[in-house]
Amino acid sequence: MDIKINRLDSLAPAVKRIRLGLCTAALLVAAGNPTYATVSQSPLYLGGGDVPGNLLLVPSVEWPTINSTASIGPYNVARTYIGYFDPNKCYGYSYSSTEADRHFFPVSWTLDHTCPGAVWSGNFMNWAATQTIDPFRSVLTGGYRVRDTATETWLEKARHSGQGGANIFPDRRLPASGDSMSAVNNATPLFGNWIRMQIDNRGNRMRFRVEDDDTGENLTPYNPAVPVDDDDAYEVSVRVKVCVPGLLEANCRAYPGGNPKPEGLLQQYSDEIRFGVLGYLLDSNQERDGGVLRARQKFIGQTEIVPGVGTQANPRAEWDPNTGVFIRNPDAADAAA
Repeated sequence: MDIKINRLDSLAPAVKRIRLGLCTAALLVAAGNPTYATVSQSPLYLGGGDVPGNLLLVPSVEWPTINSTASIGPYNVARTYIGYFDPNKCYGYSYSSTEADRHFFPVSWTLDHTCPGAVWSGNFMNWAATQTIDPFRSVLTGGYRVRDTATETWLEKARHSGQGGANIFPDRRLPASGDSMSAVNNATPLFGNWIRMQIDNRGNRMRFRVEDDDTGENLTPYNPAVPVDDDDAYEVSVRVKVCVPGLLEANCRAYPGGNPKPEGLLQQYSDEIRFGVLGYLLDSNQERDGGVLRARQKFIGQTEIVPGVGTQANPRAEWDPNTGVFIRNPDAADAAA
């Protein structure tokens, strides 16, 4: 999903361009020679002073948006796939007897999306496990954080509820057909002629099996210290450590009190724009008209613009200015309501 917010221009030049365009169009129409006026492609925004910009998000967040696969078609090593993994890195996997501690972590860069050896290709993992809501979360906020401390950030893929079945996130195979040990070994630490993977109805996990179609038999958590048996099915928890010093992603922002944090457009424009969210409500009552307010418009960063006053500190900032760690329920009144 490609979501962009253009750099904000000041209102005065935009208004002048529109006025000039409208006047020119009127003169040309009057002269019997109609043409099209050029309209500014940047938001009509004051750009400074004490009047903030306002952005109301109305996302579609029903289960088809969440559960669908983000990357269609067979895996192509020459293509770059987006998601929480960096397509230009190779990853190890940390096993723990506690499921919440299992995660992928970056170990090296790769120039061609291949990762031979006991590692996983980030490009392959994006193709295999990314659901459609994940890039949306990544672009807006940097991703869904399940571990968020001054020194660590782990992102976790969306949970797959099983709604829609395998029709919207079908089981995947590498290669798409036939045998290719090199394709398997260049994308995963597994050895075999082919593997099959499953996301549908697996929550935050990915299930896989080597050279066997049955992904439900003899299930065991994947542990890189234990050799994979092609008689067993395995699961990995799809959460990934990001913004690791020396292996930073492009959207990592430095903070004085800890490691960098992954950020998105909401953080980038937090000192210029108030954000609000309307959403769908599962309500069959025909008297309900429209969606519901999920988050009223507000500034979410360290400062806010108050009309007649100017810029001042925001008492409801949604992340720590020293570490970048998200603050739970930063607005007590909204949380209580």
